Amino acid sequence: MGFVPRKGINKWVVGTTWAPRPEWGWLRQMRNQLFGTYITDLAGQWQTYRVFTAPINWRLESGERIEFNVIPQGERIIEPFEISDGVTIPVGTYEFVRYRLEGDIAAKRKLNGRLSWRFGSFYQGNLNEYQLRINWIPASILSFEFAGTRNVASLPFGDFDQTLLGLRVRFNATPDLQLNSFVQYDTDSESIGINSRIHWIFDPQGEFFLVFNNSSVYDDINNRFQRQTSQLILKLRYNFRF
Repeated sequence: MGFVPRKGINKWVVGTTWAPRPEWGWLRQMRNQLFGTYITDLAGQWQTYRVFTAPINWRLESGERIEFNVIPQGERIIEPFEISDGVTIPVGTYEFVRYRLEGDIAAKRKLNGRLSWRFGSFYQGNLNEYQLRINWIPASILSFEFAGTRNVASLPFGDFDQTLLGLRVRFNATPDLQLNSFVQYDTDSESIGINSRIHWIFDPQGEFFLVFNNSSVYDDINNRFQRQTSQLILKLRYNFRF
């Protein structure tokens, strides 16, 4: 429901942000937020509501940031849907409160990133969501980005534990030649995906792309990863001006 556009609904969104800059020396800016979303069907029956609050969202003078959110929400499920492999949310009305605690290390640092923890009730159970993103920039032409997400849920309809890991490498050999490679592993599907791209601007009006994609899934019988798809794409673009 949350990943595709809904049809035949009425949607109301209202919110406000207060962003003062107190003269406290160590605090650069506060961003207190309150946003509400309310969705009904065409007959006026509510389907979803969500209230997003940010009583704390502070950017420190050093560039670091800390945020705490309280998010009451509700869902009226009219058709069962699978939230994870073997875990299905049945028809019914669900109301719960989610919380988020998040901190950022300033992007100006060679080692920076974000740590986020979402927790609280979830469809008559509990869900903890952990997200970590770390950027390491050892040189102006080279950077590494590690991203990880883990969801641990305990629901009356079943439990699940999902982890998604990714690593991105960016190498800017010159302002006109870049290499970008991304590897991702998903424990739910036991799959590894690779996307690598070379981008060369050989002329102010011309670009060259070489892209490699690969997907592999773990084979429990043979105890190894089996390649599912591989793709090599070559693209040349040139703009002619008259």
